[in-house]
Amino acid sequence: MTTLSKAISKTTGAAITLFVSSKTTTEKKLTAACDLLLADGHTDLTLYRAPEGKDADRTFYDSLLTFIVKGYSPEVQKLMAMPTKELTEEDKAEKKRWQQRKGPDVRNIREAMEKRLQREEGTGAETPKSDEAKMMETLAAVAKKASGKESAPYDTVAFIKAINVAIKILAK
Repeated sequence: MTTLSKAISKTTGAAITLFVSSKTTTEKKLTAACDLLLADGHTDLTLYRAPEGKDADRTFYDSLLTFIVKGYSPEVQKLMAMPTKELTEEDKAEKKRWQQRKGPDVRNIREAMEKRLQREEGTGAETPKSDEAKMMETLAAVAKKASGKESAPYDTVAFIKAINVAIKILAK
């Protein structure tokens, strides 16, 4: 069987271009989210996994899930907020699909944070960074160092808040 080789049509090419463009935009948004998580001090990667045990602290993980769900369409958010008992079988299946979607979204954020933290520690491949990224990393390192000081001649909490504001300005 012989396969003819021909160029991609403009319609198919436009779909490919749209996919790659949206993927690039998504990667930039994920990087910005990781920068802000880092600036807020959320560097404990164990918190990016579902807590085990009844008494485990779920504060961070539950807040992460809440913000992930806010990224879904309004229709999906409404479906997920409804009690499962009140749904039709079709809606239950759809809700289950979206509930299962949260896991991969958390994993994407966790993996991006792992890469980011490895790069910060110098164990990952170095890529050229913008001046803004370098400044954010420096500010995050200063905030981390300041949070470890037990007795400082300044208001540590106010100092770290000011650094986080500066990082958020740079992230925009």
